[in-house]
Amino acid sequence: MVRDDSTPIAVTGVGVLSAAGLGRDAFWQALCDGRPRFAPFAAPLDRLAPGFGGIAEPDKRGFRDLPGTRPLRPSTMTRYTWLSTFGLGSAARDGDLQVDDLPDEEARRRGLFVGSYVNLPEMDKYVQMAYAVRDRTASADGRYVIDESRVMDGMRKFTGFEYLRLMNNMPVAHGGIQVRCKGPCNTFMGGSQAALQAVGRAAAAIGTGQADEMIAGGTGSACVEHSLIVRGYLGQLAPSGTAPAVASRPFDRAAAGIVPGEGSAFVVLQSAARAASRGARVRAWLSGYGTAFAVPASSRGPASSPDAMVAAGRAALAQAGVARPDAVVVAGTGLPAQDAAEAAALSSLLGASFAGTPVVTVTPVLGFAEAAHGGFSLAAAVEILDRGALPPTVGLRDPIPGFSSPARGDVTPFAGRAVLVVASAPEGNSAAVVLTAA
Repeated sequence: MVRDDSTPIAVTGVGVLSAAGLGRDAFWQALCDGRPRFAPFAAPLDRLAPGFGGIAEPDKRGFRDLPGTRPLRPSTMTRYTWLSTFGLGSAARDGDLQVDDLPDEEARRRGLFVGSYVNLPEMDKYVQMAYAVRDRTASADGRYVIDESRVMDGMRKFTGFEYLRLMNNMPVAHGGIQVRCKGPCNTFMGGSQAALQAVGRAAAAIGTGQADEMIAGGTGSACVEHSLIVRGYLGQLAPSGTAPAVASRPFDRAAAGIVPGEGSAFVVLQSAARAASRGARVRAWLSGYGTAFAVPASSRGPASSPDAMVAAGRAALAQAGVARPDAVVVAGTGLPAQDAAEAAALSSLLGASFAGTPVVTVTPVLGFAEAAHGGFSLAAAVEILDRGALPPTVGLRDPIPGFSSPARGDVTPFAGRAVLVVASAPEGNSAAVVLTAA
């Protein structure tokens, strides 16, 4: 049966792995405490700016206690897949999903969409490969030139199995096995918008009758060598020597860059009929979704134009039938150019109501977690509606021009009915989701 893909979809479970630990309660408590959960990097990563980040280190002894992990082998996973498995297991547990002995007809009506990015290997593998393919004569002169006759030798530094485990869809491949999905499964690539795209398309899959329930979200890490080196080269990281307690300052004039984070976050989505048949508790309704693209102004950093964020936000609000949201959750990276673009987008979306609309970002507490970050933002929005409270504002003392949202010094009651979540990627993609209260 084909249904209307604009029908609100029930959010019946939330799973999060972050620097605060595993589970929605640990995630929410960290936001309410307002204390940055940053830890020093182990050597040699401690030499890379800023030297610390929001590291997600789940208890590996609890891996087999997660739903659906019996068929999985941790040795086959990269960091991204490992993080994803914990967040996904947390969501399945919170949503009370049946995993073991799930009837085949129900498995065919369950799907999984994951936002992710490049599934990177350990850096030393690249170093070994680069060493093998160099022209030795040129290297003696201080130049780096590839000797094509040695390329096959270099590729042998990666085994055939390693190439397989590095495929970008490995988190969703392992996840599909973990939560027994035989319905739609897909990967959405990109930055913090990828998780929101995964969630929006998952809701559409339910709305159009392709599935009765979907698990969707994102996984990512900015704490791996590659991300730190690239962002450091681009000058996007908070500088070394910055005190962790004040390192992440979204929308503040003193903001100096990104504090890296990592983790995963997923929501369980179900049609209203499926949720009712299971007796599931609806935590929120996913009522609107929008996506848009704007050509980046520079190849060296985030798009400076707010146009895509505005277009995505307006599309999501229109689908939800919401004129103005009661709160907004954004990435708030602490990267000045991105903060300015988000502030401009919010000004366009909210107009005069910007000065009275609470804006929430999880970054000062957990760091910026790449493709997982949109999932963090969505989880925060669900918790705000479900718990009827707003976490305090962290790291904002002297707002940048154009940012007029009021700061909160403590946890405050929230009686609003609609929360807008907006995220964008350096490549120019933006996505937005509107959640409404259950």
